[in-house]
Amino acid sequence: MGIERILLRELIGNISDPVVFFEIVGEKAVIRHVNKSFENVFGFKESEVAGRSVDDLIVPEKDISMALEINRKVGSGQIVCVEVVRKARDGLRFFELMAIPAFTGAKQHGLAIYRDITEKKILQDKILESERRYRELFENSLDALVVVDQNLSFVEVNKAFEFMSGYRESELVGRNLGDLVEKSSFRKLLSNMKKRRRIRKMKIELKDKKGRKKILEGNLRYINGSEIILQFRDVTQLIRLEKLLRTINKINKLVLRENDVDRLLSESAKLLSSVEPGFACWIGLIEEGNVKRRVCTGYSCVDRADMNFKCFKKAYDKRKTVLIRSATREKICPAEWDGNCTISPMIVEDKVTGFVVLHSTVVPSKDELDLMQTLSDNIAFKIKALELEEAKKIAYGRIEDNIVKFATLADEIRNPLAAILAYAEIFVPDEVGREKIKSQVERVEKVLDELDRGWLESEKVREFLRRTWKLE
Repeated sequence: MGIERILLRELIGNISDPVVFFEIVGEKAVIRHVNKSFENVFGFKESEVAGRSVDDLIVPEKDISMALEINRKVGSGQIVCVEVVRKARDGLRFFELMAIPAFTGAKQHGLAIYRDITEKKILQDKILESERRYRELFENSLDALVVVDQNLSFVEVNKAFEFMSGYRESELVGRNLGDLVEKSSFRKLLSNMKKRRRIRKMKIELKDKKGRKKILEGNLRYINGSEIILQFRDVTQLIRLEKLLRTINKINKLVLRENDVDRLLSESAKLLSSVEPGFACWIGLIEEGNVKRRVCTGYSCVDRADMNFKCFKKAYDKRKTVLIRSATREKICPAEWDGNCTISPMIVEDKVTGFVVLHSTVVPSKDELDLMQTLSDNIAFKIKALELEEAKKIAYGRIEDNIVKFATLADEIRNPLAAILAYAEIFVPDEVGREKIKSQVERVEKVLDELDRGWLESEKVREFLRRTWKLE
């Protein structure tokens, strides 16, 4: 063994990483020496591998062409640094390979130094997988997510926040959250962020790109010392739905206790208009083929609307609440009406008796439309009940009038009959004639007796109706 080989052995023996001293034969790298670290990491002793191709021994089949390319580069005098996968006795491992040409005489030799990065690679893969999962959750979350810095300036936002705000991520990055959020909400967020407090279910007012106000439920969570993740959920419709439910509950109580149609409609319209700023209510009843206004709050208070308007016809035909968006409203609604309209037919016994129209600057949800229909039907039922109650009172009054007239009529008839009998006794000398007159008077008396009995029966009927209909 030459002095060069001895020095080379000592050199590679002092290197802590696995080292292979190889000779390029043809296109393969043939092993001449390996150090102890190679034996420990790869699990092969030098006596097992000396004289074998390093490519055949430790290179996976799919990486053979890359390994041969490395051999060619080293043979031409190039130094190669590259990440590779190699086969050890216990399985595949990851390495940073440095291949250095080492010419000795006429032969082409080289050193392959393998720095084991398997654990680092596994950790990197775990980090990458974690980042991939985070990115997937971030982008695909149904909740709006934003990452902000210590000053609450946008770092990144997900698709849900883009949809909610109307802004693209490129329009938001670098801008401050305070540009979109109402000032008091922003100050509270900033204060809690500086105090390192976690916020859960904080209500925040945000204006989207079109200037529409939205109520968000926000959570504040720290990612690390410099970046914060905020999670938002749009609860605008949910809050409005809660307000509408409370309003409908108040109107239902009003329906139960109020017995005046005008007051019922007027108070119902006021309550509906108070659900949100910018709301207005118009209630009309069908009279002679047209819809005549009974009450109106806010704006768009037309006196009469034609049943042929498509908005009314659509609600009438479908027998349910319809939504007319502001974009199409002008084509099918009265010209004076503004904004989005919900038109609810007032239905009782499958008959449309009128309409409740709610104007708003927002587009109501399907749940809100269903609630409006239920409310309109309740109002229609109460109006019908009040009309029936009024009809009962009128009928009862007529019965009382008829009873009095029956009694008066009987008395008015009996008095002339008595006079007829007296005149017959005085002025009719013929006995036969007097008997005939007397006979006819008796027949009339019997009819009057029947009327008296009918009067008594009518009194019983009147008393029964008074108790049944609870009339005073």
